[in-house]
Amino acid sequence: MLGLQSYWDASYSEDLANFQEHGHAGEIWFGADVMDTVAIWTKKLCVSFFQGGLSSANDNIKFEVDDKHLFDYPVLDLGTGNGLLLQALAKQGFSDLTGTDYSEGAIELARNLAARDGFTTISFLVSILYSDGSPLIFVYLSTKSTLCYYILNFLTVINMFLHIL
Repeated sequence: MLGLQSYWDASYSEDLANFQEHGHAGEIWFGADVMDTVAIWTKKLCVSFFQGGLSSANDNIKFEVDDKHLFDYPVLDLGTGNGLLLQALAKQGFSDLTGTDYSEGAIELARNLAARDGFTTISFLVSILYSDGSPLIFVYLSTKSTLCYYILNFLTVINMFLHIL
């Protein structure tokens, strides 16, 4: 059930109604602390790449000089849901942020939350990647791109997806 679009459409319809009535953002998978940890780790990873590669001591990466280069890293969040991970990445300094989801309700919720929270530069798109391998959108990601996603758990043709990238 979790992988069916009908499940997510119903779930985000309920989340959207809760947002409109009560201002609730909906669920944060694994909690806000984990989401923030992922955003911080992603920032460290990108800064490390910019500094010349990965080190075994990612915790010691210096941010103060290279934060400005996060503007160079486009981020595509596949299966963005409510888009809160993109907001967490924006708080870390990323600015070229796009979220996609196959649920129109998810994208509507994500847009509403981003507008409410002042993240008006995040882009959101409704998109579907069919199991037969035909994408409705084609996204080119440069070698400096960061790809954040949960949706790979639900794709039936992972090799095809990786080939597109």
